[in-house]
Formats: sequence, structure tokens, C-alpha cells
Amino acid sequence: MAKVRILCLHGMGTNSKIFQEQTALLRSMLPSNYIFTFIEAAEPCTPPAEIAQFFPPPSYSPYLCWYKSPSTLKVALAHQRILAALGAGEPRTRRPYDVILGFSMGASIAASLLLHHRIDHGPDAPPLVKAAVFFASPLPFARCLEWGRAADLADELVPKDEYFLQPEVDDDGEEEEEVVPCAVHERCRRSRVKGVEANPDGRVYYQMFHPSVDEVRIGIPTAHVYGRMDPWRPHSRDLAGLCDGRTARVFEHDGGHEIPGHVVEEICDVIESTVNEWVR
Repeated sequence: MAKVRILCLHGMGTNSKIFQEQTALLRSMLPSNYIFTFIEAAEPCTPPAEIAQFFPPPSYSPYLCWYKSPSTLKVALAHQRILAALGAGEPRTRRPYDVILGFSMGASIAASLLLHHRIDHGPDAPPLVKAAVFFASPLPFARCLEWGRAADLADELVPKDEYFLQPEVDDDGEEEEEVVPCAVHERCRRSRVKGVEANPDGRVYYQMFHPSVDEVRIGIPTAHVYGRMDPWRPHSRDLAGLCDGRTARVFEHDGGHEIPGHVVEEICDVIESTVNEWVR
């Protein structure tokens, strides 16, 4: 039986060790030919209180995230880190992974990467991976101001008391300036505020992909698993709308922002069906 090689991306304020424990039951019930590799984000951050409680330091530190603030530069840097792991410069037959799997921020950055690959290379280009699994995903951010819709973090994007974004500061406690990685579009070149949209009212907006404004779609088979009680549920549902409706599978459980154990068999069925889609 051929191996199914899966790259796993952890959520915010955790790391690969924690994500291995969070997915231990799930992985034990998936087929034995599924091979999992866990990589880590580069940015240190403060963990959510419940993470620090169940996975305390120093045994489980450092706590990491793919970005503290989703500016275009930080999203682009996270993309570069994941692309290196995916062997993006290699011929498709030599790339090391078949599937990308992420939880929360890890799912969001994976979706962002897949959308940008589609934008940059077109629908007929070979995909980075053959399938994707998204657990409890917020909507993905763009690495360019030309894509997505402006989302005010304070009022629109963040569920109250459920998610945090930490400011980028230097050693003196001052907010770091960032260079916008995209110089193709005039709108991007004009932006002087951390690679985000700065409106005349002084409020700062980040570019968030959304099916209502972006025509691009993730064209590979996808699995979307999220909880009915998860504050990010609307985002997870909208992410499914950014994928090919013919091969997007959705499973909604009765829990919250988690990988639940009580419905793990049903989740495994969804994942296996998604993976089998590209085997046909």
C-alpha cells in the first residue's frame, strides 16, 4: 500500500510537540500507511491560558505561531517556511508530501498558501499537494493587498475573548516597521502601514480572503472539520466556500475550537474520503 505523506501545521501558541499530542488519537485511527510530519512556526508568542494550563512550560515550550499579526509580510514569510518544507522547488514527483493538515492558524495559513499558489500559477498548474484537511480554521489572509477584503480586526474579524493577535515590537518596545513584499500593484506600493490597508479614518485593515469577493478557489479535495460551538465556525464555513464545492467535504461536530475525540471515527471517515478522492 502506497504511503500517504501528510505535513501537519500547528495552531497559534502551541508547537509541533503539542500538536502531536492533540492529534494522537486521530492519527492512531487513520490507516497505517498515513505518515505524519510536524513542522514548527518561527514566531515565539504567549500561549492561550488553556494551552499553558494543559501543556505547561518548560516541558512544552517554546510556544510558537505563524504570525503575531497577519500583515502581508508576515503571511509571506510563513508561506516561505511552509514552501521549503513542501519542497516547492522540486519536480512534482519528488515532493515529499501528498496532503497538508492544519489546525486553527495552521489551517488558515495552509489555505492562504494554496490560494496564492492557484493565483500565481493558474488552475492548470500541478498543485502543491493533492489534498488538504482544515480543522477549526479562521479565514485565510492574503500576502498581497490586491486580494481579499479589508477586515477590521477590532470589530469584524476577531471573536471576542477567543483569539488574540500580538503586536510586532522591537527590543525597545516600539512597533516594528515592515516592508510590503508585493511591488507589483500600485495599491501595495503605496501602503506604508505594515503591509495593510490604512484608511483615512485611521483604522487599520488586514486583507482576508472571502468567497464573496475572491473568485479564486482551492482546486484540490478538502476536508473541513469544525465545531458548532466554535466562535470561528462562520469562518470555517466560509473557507469551505473558497474551495471546489465538488470535492469539499464538511463535518460539523457539537464541540468547540478543538480536535474532538468523541467523534474521531467520523472525522477519520471524512479524511479518508478526501484522501481517496485523488487516488481515483
